[in-house]
This record gives sequence, structure tokens and C-alpha cells, in this order.
Amino acid sequence: MERAELNREPEISPGEEIANPALHLRAVVLDSSPELLRAEVEAGEGGNGGPLHRHLRQEERFVVSEGTVRVRQGLRGSQLVGPGETVAVPIGKPHTFEVEGGGARFVTEFRPAHRIGGFFRELFGLATEGRLDRRGNPRLTDLAVLMERYPEDFFYLPVIPPAVQRALGRPLARRAKPENPLR
Repeated sequence: MERAELNREPEISPGEEIANPALHLRAVVLDSSPELLRAEVEAGEGGNGGPLHRHLRQEERFVVSEGTVRVRQGLRGSQLVGPGETVAVPIGKPHTFEVEGGGARFVTEFRPAHRIGGFFRELFGLATEGRLDRRGNPRLTDLAVLMERYPEDFFYLPVIPPAVQRALGRPLARRAKPENPLR
């Protein structure tokens, strides 16, 4: 099969709303450029950032306005971030987050943004299209297509080198069925 073509849609736009019910997240884009993606996130009870991951090119910042968010950085450390507090995750540092209690509202920023807005649009779209497994995880073929489409913006696992993850994903992306909306 042919390699997945790059999505030529414009990057995510201010005012655009994306949601991932599986992660209990709804985000409204506040600013979007190659330098910055800023979104206000409403996270319900159990809201989280998925498995521990790292960004190869972006710093991620959380500015909490309501509730409490546990931000895990590295393989062991975490901190609680409450209203009025900010935490920044450096480029390449493994991290994730989880809402403590009934919900939270925060602004998240990615600097530089590059194409991560388009990645989020497509990743969250998998949830709204019902393309998740029973635990709320994307299918491996969908992840492989996203990894091929957004190699510098993908959420890589923390302990396996990204080049190895891409090499393992490449055959899966090529095997994605033509009816796969990500192809």
C-alpha cells in the first residue's frame, strides 16, 4: 500500500473546539501558530493526558484555574498543581496528567507548536468517530498512521527511542485499510 499522505487541512484554529470523551477532555483553542498552541481545557472527573509520553519538539505548560491536576514528570515524580499555579514540562521529558477530584479547568500551552494542533484534532477525532478500543485507546494502526503523518509532533513512549517506534510503526501504517479515515 502507498504511504499515508499528509493531511493538507489547515492547522487547528482559534475558537475551534475538540473533545475526547474517553479522556474526559474538552478543549477550546485560544491561540494557534507555529510558535504557540494555547487551549483552555475542561477536564471532567477522571480526565487525563493518556499514558506517560514525551514531545520531541515542544515544551508543555499547564496553568490551572479551577480544580487540581496531578502532573507526572519523569518515570517517578509528580506534583499537584492547583488554581493560580503553573507547571512547565521541558522538551523531551516524559509526562502525563490526571485530574484530582471532580474536575479541573486549565490552559495548556505548547511551545513551539509546529503541527501539534493538527495532531490533536486527528487524535481526538478518533474518539468522536468511535475508533477506540474498549479501554479508550486508539488502534495501533491509527497510531502508526498518526506517527507517520506527524513524526515530530507525535506522543512518543518514554523508554523506547523514537526512531525505533517509527520503524515499528511504519509497516502498520502501510497496512492501514483504505477506508481508514486517517489514510
